[in-house]
Amino acid sequence: MQLDRDTLIECLGACLETRKGKNAYESKFTKKETFDYGVADGFYAQKGAKTKVIVFRGSDELIDWVANLFITKRVVPYGNYQSKVRVHSGWIDTYKKIRQYIHDQVLSFDNVVVTGQSLGAALATLCAIDIQYNFPDKNIACVSFGSPKVGNKAFVE
Repeated sequence: MQLDRDTLIECLGACLETRKGKNAYESKFTKKETFDYGVADGFYAQKGAKTKVIVFRGSDELIDWVANLFITKRVVPYGNYQSKVRVHSGWIDTYKKIRQYIHDQVLSFDNVVVTGQSLGAALATLCAIDIQYNFPDKNIACVSFGSPKVGNKAFVE
């Protein structure tokens, strides 16, 4: 899914908006609904009638850095130990806490834009792949800013 310049700018603004107590910017996305699952928090929004935007907050608190430090590689997708794919265990464990809620949110939308910065970018990457795998009929875009390495070479391929 191709995004226009204004949407990319709004994604960056939305990432800034998620910083707790430091809202220097308010994005123009509409119908915002916040979510907070510990480390996995941010908000859902809409861009028009058919596009759901999922924004993950970056590392902002001590608990975020605890998740960042769990660097053991783990198999993905979800228990497929035959796969050579490995991802950061702290991030996949964090994403799994919100996964079903995200699935419920994207059901009625044709397009999904997932964005995040830092830790949020890692979660956005995992989320985008999960949605693409489980909802192949959706148009999806992932816009990440300052993303750390999420997985190994097999994950990238």
